[in-house]
Amino acid sequence: MSTSTTVKRARAQSDEIDQMFSKLEQNAETSFLLQQQKNNEMNEAVQQWTTLDGKEEKLYDDLTHETELEKGLREKYEEISKNVNQLGTDAESDEKEFRLLESAFDTDMRTEKTLEQYLTRLIDDVFINQRRLEDIQIGTSRGRANFRQAEKALRDQRSRNRRMSAQISRNTNQDSERVFEDKSKEEEVQKLEAMEKAWDSMEDKIRLKEFELAEESEKVNQKIQLLGRLQSAETANKEKQKQLRIAKDYADLQSHTPMYAAYSASMSLNHNLVERLEIPVSRNSDVKEPITYKSSRTSGTPNQLVEFEDDVDEFPEYSKMNESRKKILRDTEQEAQRVLTHELKELEGIVSGQRQESHALTRDVKWLKENIQLRKTDIEFYTTKAQELIQKARKEDNDKLQSSQQKSQNNFPLDLVTSRGDVLELREKRLILENERNMLTNQIKENGLECDRLNEQWKILKGFAKSVNFDSIRQLDVEIENWQIKVTQLEEQITKLQKMKDYASLANGQLRTNLALLKPYDEEYQEFESLLEANKLLNNQVARQEFRKSVEELKQNGDIDIVF
Repeated sequence: MSTSTTVKRARAQSDEIDQMFSKLEQNAETSFLLQQQKNNEMNEAVQQWTTLDGKEEKLYDDLTHETELEKGLREKYEEISKNVNQLGTDAESDEKEFRLLESAFDTDMRTEKTLEQYLTRLIDDVFINQRRLEDIQIGTSRGRANFRQAEKALRDQRSRNRRMSAQISRNTNQDSERVFEDKSKEEEVQKLEAMEKAWDSMEDKIRLKEFELAEESEKVNQKIQLLGRLQSAETANKEKQKQLRIAKDYADLQSHTPMYAAYSASMSLNHNLVERLEIPVSRNSDVKEPITYKSSRTSGTPNQLVEFEDDVDEFPEYSKMNESRKKILRDTEQEAQRVLTHELKELEGIVSGQRQESHALTRDVKWLKENIQLRKTDIEFYTTKAQELIQKARKEDNDKLQSSQQKSQNNFPLDLVTSRGDVLELREKRLILENERNMLTNQIKENGLECDRLNEQWKILKGFAKSVNFDSIRQLDVEIENWQIKVTQLEEQITKLQKMKDYASLANGQLRTNLALLKPYDEEYQEFESLLEANKLLNNQVARQEFRKSVEELKQNGDIDIVF
């Protein structure tokens, strides 16, 4: 009975051992399935990490492409800034040259006016000196004729009669006639002085009329300049509206940057992967602590490697950013429309006022032109009248000279001894006056050459003034303003891209540091195989230990007798 019971007990124990072995096999199979599941999850994680690496490479390529675009934009910006600076220098040089031309033109106008005044004075002086010379020549010819007649008379008188009584009586008669002739000459001189005064007054009136004409022309030019400024202001306002319209269209047509979408997608995928890779601690309780990566030895356990905090998840979503961008665009559009409507109303009022002013200015210009024409006709009338008076005065002088010559030829002077000294003095005066006349003729020639030279310079300056294209200068100013607006817009875009680049570099740096803590696929697979082998060994050891333990218990209970 005892043997049968022992056999039964041994069978029961063997059944229990078989059950335990089956349980152990089931546990091993479950652990193996769990390990396979872990392996599959690890493979999926590795695939996802590879996809993340590919996306990160794409992002890195996008960033490099954007950096290249940024470099190109910066180069374009530098070229545009150089062109703008060059245009500014060219415009400044053109303005300086234009100012120099204006100053030279003004100086030439002043010199021309002074030369005209000087020429009028010279002509008047020459006319007066010619009149004096003609008077002197007439006097000298009269003296020569009288001297010859006196010599003939003396010869006749010496030959005929040497009586002094007749000579004295004749001398007294001649003295009385000379007194009367001197009185008539004084009256002629007074008339000539009166004529000269009248001519001077006429010249003064003509000069006053010329000054009035110059003032009126300056007023007309000022009003024309005002009209030009008003028209330029209107064109500038139109250009401003056009620029605002272009900026609005540019803001509407601006493409969405794909960087935000890529970042948001990568961040969501990263978050999901981190949630999947969070392995509970209970699974790894019976397993040895695996060999950590070089960079993770100092940082802690593998769970700490997986459970890192990512600051990149704080990056705003693309939809929110797009909505905020659209909101900003709407606000800017509304503000721009409000400002534009207000400016349009102001501009309409300004334009209406400017049109009224332009109509008034055109009326004033017409009135001034009519006044100028009337004054021109007055000046021409006065000049013709003055020329007629001068011609009349010259005719009267010629008539008087002819009459005096006839009288002098009829009257034979007898006081020849006293007239010789007068003749010598007249000769000396004649020589002096001839020298002065030669000097004046030389001066007149020099002044004529100077006038010709100034006229040529004046023509050249007129040609320069006509060749200066003010419209092109204005177009250059408008282009410079447009380039400045474009440059400011490009600077703003560059600053935005720089901010985006800085934020992306920070996010990528955090991702790189987080990814650097993970091990490569080969090491992870080797560790996984080593863990499987260790698990098998541990299971075998556990089975052996339990078998030995059960055998020892049976020995102690006496259920099994060991026969040697």
